[in-house]
Amino acid sequence: MGSKHKQAQRTKNNTRPSSSGRSAELLQNTSAFVAFTTVKDGSTPVLPGFSLNPDDIETQGNPEFNLVMKKMYKKDSTTKLKALQEFADLCKRSDASDIKGALPQWPHIYNLIAMDSDHRVREASHQAQRQLAISTKKSLAPYLKALAGPWFTGQYDTYPPAATAARQAFQDAFPPSKIVEAITFCQEEIFNYIFDNLINQTASTLGNPKNLSAEELEAKYTRILIISLRGYSYYLQQLPVKILKKSEQANQKLISSPKFWKYARNSSPVVRSSWFSALIAICQNAPFLLENQGSQVAHAVFGNLDETDPSTLPVVWEAALHALVTIKNCWSHVDPHKIVFPKLWRVLKEGGQGNAATIFPNLLPLLSKIPSELLKDKDLFYQRFFDNMREGFNQKSVQHSQSESNSVSVTFIECLRYIVMVHQDDETFCSSLLLNQLIPVLKESFVEKKWKLHIKALYSHISSLVHHWHKNSAEIPCFEALTRIFWEQITDVIAESVHETVDAFAYMAKNQQEFILYLKDPSRQRRKDNLKVGFVDIEEKKNVAAVDSSETVTVEALESANLEEQLINLVLETCVEYCHGASVNNSQVFVDALSNLILEFNSPKLVSHLAKNAECEDESSFSLEKLLSWLNDPSMCTSNVVKVLFLILVQLDTENKDRILLSLFEVKNVLILQWCLIDAVTSHYGDASVRKWLKSSQLSENIINFVKDISTNSLSIGVTRDTESFQTTWKVLKCCFSKTADGDFPVTMDTLISIVKILSDGLSPKISPQVTQADPNSSARFIAELTCALFNRESFSSVPLVLILLGKGEGSPKTQAADSVLCDLALSMFTTCCIGQHNASILHTSTLSLLGTAWQTLVSLMAQALGIGGNVKPFLEVTRKFALATWMSISPANGMASLEVASMKAVSFMKAALDSCADDDVLSKETILVSLCEEFFKCGTNVPSCVWDGMSNKAVMQMCLAAEFMRNSTYLKREVQVEETDPEKFLLFIYVSLFTVNVLSNLAKHCGYVEEDCDNVTEGDISDDLSKIEVEDSSYPKEVSKEGSSKQEIYEEFLLNFLSHLTEALNVFALCKMFLLHFKNDTLSTKINPKYKLLKANLKSVLGLLGEQGVKQLKDMIIAQVEKYNGIGLWTVRFLNSDLLHDQDMTSVCADLRSNSSLQQYHVQIIQIFSSVLPKEEFEELASKSADTLHSHSIDVPEEDDTHAGIWPYGYLSIVVCAVRSMAVPWNEGEDKKMENSVKTALDSILLKRQSGSCSIFTRDMSLWTYREAAAVVEVADFLEGCVKNCRKILSPNQWDLLLCSMVAWVQSLASASEGHVHLGPIRKSWWHTVDHAALTSAIFRLVATVVGTIEGFGYDSVEVADVDDEGTALISACLPEDLISEWRDVYAAEIYHPLIRIFSLMTDSKTQRNTAWSHLENLLFEDIVRSIRVVPAKCLSKCPFPCLLSYNNSNKVSFLASELVATLRSPVIPLQTAAYLLILKLIPDLIEEDKKILSTEGSDSEKVYEKLSCYQLDDQLNEAQSVVDTMLMDFRVGDSCTVQAFTDTYTYTSAYFLQWKVILEMCRVAEPELRCHYVQWLRDTGHSSSLLHNVFRLLPDQLLQVDSPASLQVNSPASKMLSRFFDSKLAAQTYYGAVTTENLERLVCWVWVDTFRYLPALVRHWWNDLEARSNSLVEQLTTVYLSPLLSSEEMRVVQAEEKTFSNMMIKVHHSAREVIAIYTVDNTEAELLIQLPANHPLGIVKVECGKYLFGTNHCQNWMRQIKIFLNYQNGSIWDGLALWKKYLDRRFEGVEECFICYSILHNTNYHIPKLSCHTCKKKFHSQCLYKWFSTSNNSTCPICRNLWKY
Repeated sequence: MGSKHKQAQRTKNNTRPSSSGRSAELLQNTSAFVAFTTVKDGSTPVLPGFSLNPDDIETQGNPEFNLVMKKMYKKDSTTKLKALQEFADLCKRSDASDIKGALPQWPHIYNLIAMDSDHRVREASHQAQRQLAISTKKSLAPYLKALAGPWFTGQYDTYPPAATAARQAFQDAFPPSKIVEAITFCQEEIFNYIFDNLINQTASTLGNPKNLSAEELEAKYTRILIISLRGYSYYLQQLPVKILKKSEQANQKLISSPKFWKYARNSSPVVRSSWFSALIAICQNAPFLLENQGSQVAHAVFGNLDETDPSTLPVVWEAALHALVTIKNCWSHVDPHKIVFPKLWRVLKEGGQGNAATIFPNLLPLLSKIPSELLKDKDLFYQRFFDNMREGFNQKSVQHSQSESNSVSVTFIECLRYIVMVHQDDETFCSSLLLNQLIPVLKESFVEKKWKLHIKALYSHISSLVHHWHKNSAEIPCFEALTRIFWEQITDVIAESVHETVDAFAYMAKNQQEFILYLKDPSRQRRKDNLKVGFVDIEEKKNVAAVDSSETVTVEALESANLEEQLINLVLETCVEYCHGASVNNSQVFVDALSNLILEFNSPKLVSHLAKNAECEDESSFSLEKLLSWLNDPSMCTSNVVKVLFLILVQLDTENKDRILLSLFEVKNVLILQWCLIDAVTSHYGDASVRKWLKSSQLSENIINFVKDISTNSLSIGVTRDTESFQTTWKVLKCCFSKTADGDFPVTMDTLISIVKILSDGLSPKISPQVTQADPNSSARFIAELTCALFNRESFSSVPLVLILLGKGEGSPKTQAADSVLCDLALSMFTTCCIGQHNASILHTSTLSLLGTAWQTLVSLMAQALGIGGNVKPFLEVTRKFALATWMSISPANGMASLEVASMKAVSFMKAALDSCADDDVLSKETILVSLCEEFFKCGTNVPSCVWDGMSNKAVMQMCLAAEFMRNSTYLKREVQVEETDPEKFLLFIYVSLFTVNVLSNLAKHCGYVEEDCDNVTEGDISDDLSKIEVEDSSYPKEVSKEGSSKQEIYEEFLLNFLSHLTEALNVFALCKMFLLHFKNDTLSTKINPKYKLLKANLKSVLGLLGEQGVKQLKDMIIAQVEKYNGIGLWTVRFLNSDLLHDQDMTSVCADLRSNSSLQQYHVQIIQIFSSVLPKEEFEELASKSADTLHSHSIDVPEEDDTHAGIWPYGYLSIVVCAVRSMAVPWNEGEDKKMENSVKTALDSILLKRQSGSCSIFTRDMSLWTYREAAAVVEVADFLEGCVKNCRKILSPNQWDLLLCSMVAWVQSLASASEGHVHLGPIRKSWWHTVDHAALTSAIFRLVATVVGTIEGFGYDSVEVADVDDEGTALISACLPEDLISEWRDVYAAEIYHPLIRIFSLMTDSKTQRNTAWSHLENLLFEDIVRSIRVVPAKCLSKCPFPCLLSYNNSNKVSFLASELVATLRSPVIPLQTAAYLLILKLIPDLIEEDKKILSTEGSDSEKVYEKLSCYQLDDQLNEAQSVVDTMLMDFRVGDSCTVQAFTDTYTYTSAYFLQWKVILEMCRVAEPELRCHYVQWLRDTGHSSSLLHNVFRLLPDQLLQVDSPASLQVNSPASKMLSRFFDSKLAAQTYYGAVTTENLERLVCWVWVDTFRYLPALVRHWWNDLEARSNSLVEQLTTVYLSPLLSSEEMRVVQAEEKTFSNMMIKVHHSAREVIAIYTVDNTEAELLIQLPANHPLGIVKVECGKYLFGTNHCQNWMRQIKIFLNYQNGSIWDGLALWKKYLDRRFEGVEECFICYSILHNTNYHIPKLSCHTCKKKFHSQCLYKWFSTSNNSTCPICRNLWKY
């Protein structure tokens, strides 16, 4: 309402919507305005003195104010609220003159809206009033009286924000000093307004019943009553008495009104509360108004004493007290026995009705105002008073609330104290109150558990009462009698409690002890009540302390000696009673009560009395013998008994002391002896007898025994920290190691040493998981916490103690520090942390952290005690033991975690040792660090062989050099001999380098030499999954301050001491990178890779701190060792600059190496290693020189003893090979003449050398070649491969002949050498198991792959090559000489393919299975042979001489060969598996042809004809692999993701299984529909398809299944698109490369999933329908999200691509709707067929509909039915369905002639074809056309032959 733009429904002739705003604007412009008066709506009448003449309003105000103020008269609250806000804004920004014009109209508006029903309007009205007052200031004065009423009472609005706004407006308008004057000025108007609201107004007169409901009217009336009553209270409080007396008549008018007194019984509690507040204000400020209203006041307040409303109740009782004070003879106006006392008894009996905290503090004042004349029977009155109050103690509201119970308890005692004080002359009456009221309450508080909240307040005030009586007993005889009776009664009560049950006594004894302590100190509870935190000034604190002390002195002075004597007697009597109870009941409860009472009371006089009575022989009395007997009784003894014993013991003579102390050793319970030791050390060490007892050998023996016991128990069953024995042992050990005041230790030195040894021995087994134990954390934490507590670095006693335990102190046995018990303890904790860090199942992280703190503290103290700052050698003995323990903790089984932990522990050890150094020490910290580091590193190279057997990097070094030779033809100076060792031992060597670099890197961070870039690594921060380490590309630290720079320079000098270690680490880093580059698909690579990444990161960090000079020295050291490691250092320098230092100028690095005279023999090797970074110009120059030199040597053949020792081409060709490989591809002829000339020169040199016949590599048998001859062939083969790959255009026909002839000769020679050199013996060794032969074989395979791929039209770049289209084949052929391809196929092909297959078969049979270096190198060979196998054409493959076919004579050789190759799919050698898969794929066309022949021979209808097909030959192999996969997945459901780890047998079988399925699916794809049906039948009958689909959905990637939930994925959503990468590539013969990774297997599973759904949809649909509901839904969701869009789009693309093949059918494809519409056209008549794929295609049924019919419905329905069957149950595609439909239609119209009447085939109305035939001319006509012809021609003749038509 009020919006100017909101449109509403219109009525007739009303074109614009109503708007209150526009109405106000129109009213503003009218000539006569009538305001909305209160006469109309029943509101407050118009105030006198105001003119509501509209003309006056128009002329007085600003138009804007007038408009806004007129809006305030609207009924809508929102309109009024907005108008008030606008009014306030206008007041802010308008001139004073404009605001003054609005003042005359404002009071009337304010009187209306200040009482509005909407609280928002009231708040806004006061805010507007505030702004108006601020703006007008004194101009508001003339209108102040008109505003005063609602403004004054508005400060008490029931809506707090509105009241706050009114109060703020009042305070802003009047300063504090003027407020009273303002109220006085307007007192008449304020009072009249209040009077009118309270007396005259009703609910109906304050509002319009038409606008407000009855409930709203009543609420408004109640609110106005509340604010009026509260306003009246404030009015009375603010006005001076003189002013009030002047207006007495008016106020009397209000007070005397009967309606005013009725508000005391109003139904609203707030109204009643406000009325009583007003009554209190009258009593306080204007009591003269009540002189004639005593009766009404008395009945009003006393009649409401039992008020139940919590908000009204306090005011009622306050009003009652004020009435008693104000009204004279108040009791005369009421009958207290009928009105007051019954209500009072009910309130007391009900415990204040839940309001005791409010009511009960008023009871004492009320009692004081009751005159004695009213009490007819004093005894009866007070008895009823206290009886009812005691009954109130048991009320639930009192027992469950602390404040309620405190109020009742305090009031009870205060009233009793007051009554006794008033009636102190009546001793009998006071004694009866004590006996009948106080003692029963006290007795009940001992017994009742429900009274637990009463205890503190009750006991405190009773104690204060007793102290008060004792204090004044001399002056008041009654008090003396009362104290005597009290002590007698309380003693009897305690004595009676002993006879209760044990459980009841336990509770009673606790309360009795509490009461006795309160009797000793009544103020003791104050210490716990006020637990508040605050800041106190020092002076104030001193003053408070002084006051407290003075109060204490005063209290002590006031207390009589009689009180203390009575209290001690009470305690002694209580002890006797408790002791008697213990003897009678034989219960520990009584002993606990007795000991607790003595210890808590803790009075010297009491102990003295006890000691005097200790020798009493009475069995029921308290004596030492009784205490000793309790110590020997486990059911009776507690630690408090021991404390009591020692408390009394020190009061005895020496003889008795020694006797009793010796008797303690006879106690069988060890725990009791521990309690005795603790109490003796902590409380009574000053006694000589006690000190002697602590030093005794008997006690030392006992201490050692129970320390052994707890250590043993912690290992066997675990120790819980909460157990008493654990806590007690902790205290005992702390006491033993704590220094006393005389500087000595409580026990002997031998005892301390023995304890430390026991702890050390007890901790060591914690690291062994074989030990059966519940929880070793408790004992480990116990030892760690004890160590931290005993050996504190800040404690002055720690160093002497350490010296003693190290064997260096006075009085201690002299031993080596490394052999001391303290060193053993620290070492045990250190070892536990190292091994337990990566085994969280044994020790928790918090325990390890605590142990770490403990051993570091010990190390620091040992270093300090041994004087590491002056001489480091004594501490090196300790360091050596810790270093050896560190290396022993590194376990290859735990991998990187143990290494990282060990390195961090080593750094922590060194840092802890350095923490003990001072700035003024003789040795610097760096000098100490060097010694410590050398000790750790030296131990790393000398780890015992029993731990790390055969740690060496030799095998991997040989493997990397061999791989460089095999793959890159790297020219090696010396022959490489690969040993038959396990290369995995290299991992241990990596650990050594990692440890070294980690320590050096972490030392810089944790010892403050550089700023840390990340959070500190703490105990337990080491990640288990270190394979995910991200290596940053930053090798140098960030800019640091000058101080940091100086520290960094110091650390640079420090690192220079470890260049030899860094050199070794860099060599290891180079070997790791070389291994990863060459052996990517290797199980060892997966283990090396994470270590390599971590080593790289730490090397970067260390090298960044080394400085330029240090790096230079490091390089020089590496170069000096090049000869030692057969050139490995050259790769180290290369990787150091490229990967670690990021040196951009690699050319200069290469130049420096080439210019180094000591590396002249490595000239070729340096060029090969740095070939990728050399500039083109330099490469061209090197290639040119090498080619020329090579050519000269080709012409001038050296003798065997020539200076050029070696075999041609002497490595020169390797340089040209590098240049050729660096050429851009494709390389255009003539683009670079210099390089072209170099290549041609090299080719001519090879041709000359071959033609000359002087080179052995072209003439000798390969099996007779030496290492250098094999290396020469590798050079030549790599050069020829590079020429074919990069610059085939420049090859002449002669050079092609040279290449092909050489390749054929080498391949055949290789086959012959391999077949003739297989040795059978203990170890089967093949011919290629030498580095030179392996490199030769690899080079020949690569050459074959490149040449055959070029000629046959395949790609050749990598193993992952793809088919080349016809255009690409033409481009390749254009680069070849004429007739080369035909010559190749006729002459060379068979000579290459046949030996190649023979070599492949031989290598497959001869594969080394053991984990040796050669097994890894063989994988490289297999990868190369896969490259060559890949390019063998399929048509040539079946003709190759596979060994398995030599003895096979059946006709189905292809299927037999395929089954043999399928067996190879299970080879763990992935390249062999890949080669077998590729060969099988090449055989598929031949397999299909075989099956076609079988099918034509056997017939398609034969039962189980598939048993004779090629697919059945694969059944056994498929069953074997399937059984393994099914067994692996038997515990998984459909939808569960099982991850198969790489390099496992399971991985091999799983990949073989899915590769077999890829072969089967490829056969289904290639086969014709008839043959495919038999394949599908085989899969269905054997259950293979069902097993496959189950396995697929249990091996899908977890990312596909766990993205929130499959149901949360949407088609084409970002998440589904991201995961679609698993389906991006098709698994074809030319693209598959079996990388051994989990992701590759998951991708293979996804590809099988896609192909199964693509080629066998009917089979899939049948399987899906049989699934249970959960799996069915999951498969559908996954298919809908991932596969359906892919397969649907494929179907659509196929239809679009083949659309042009149809002549009379048009096809429309709607991709978004997944539908295809085919329109068949005949004679401008169309037939439509719609085929729509479901959203879950291919799981759902394909929808087929006919839009338009050409024939009858039956024909169309029959065709649709057949198409549906074809699409849904016969694995047909959309395109096949459309072709089938067109086939039906074409067949229907085949041979049909046109109707010779309409000349159309189809009739234009019913689409029928011509059916009626003339018997004469045989022409056919439509029946409708013929009928029309007969009708229009009026004859029945044939339209063609005119003969009479015959039916």
